[in-house]
Amino acid sequence: MSSRAKILTAVAAAGVVIVDQLTKAWALEVLLGGNTISIIDGFLALRLGFNYGLAFGILGHVPEAWRGVVAFLPVIAFLILLRLMRDGLAHGGPSVITLGLVLGGAVGNLVDRVRIGAVVDFVDLYWRGLHWPAFNVADSAITIGVGVLAASMIRSDSGNAKAPSGDA
Repeated sequence: MSSRAKILTAVAAAGVVIVDQLTKAWALEVLLGGNTISIIDGFLALRLGFNYGLAFGILGHVPEAWRGVVAFLPVIAFLILLRLMRDGLAHGGPSVITLGLVLGGAVGNLVDRVRIGAVVDFVDLYWRGLHWPAFNVADSAITIGVGVLAASMIRSDSGNAKAPSGDA
């Protein structure tokens, strides 16, 4: 990865961490105590929650003694991302920014785990009685980044596929 690409990745990651931590600080101040802010009635609200598990609350109900193990799994993902950066997965263009989104999201949630032992979530999407797992800016950055990186990898793989030669 070029120096310019590393800088762009770091800037994107830092931007995500800053926005993520600022919005979580706001949520902790304004939404603590059960306060809810309805944004789109019946669909979107801001409501404070704490995720002790992984993405979307997976393993969120493990016994407290196992929470350290669960908290360590994102550290492994973070180290893999650093390795991908070092090995040059992102060669430029959108993949540099999207790698920064994923890295920044991972760091933002890791900060929460280290600081308070859980990830602060506050965006609640729902319809009638069905609620999507609560999330935050870091989760959004990770989801967008992984989606764009995956689409980019699929597209580049399909572009590299050779047409059949017709020889039998």
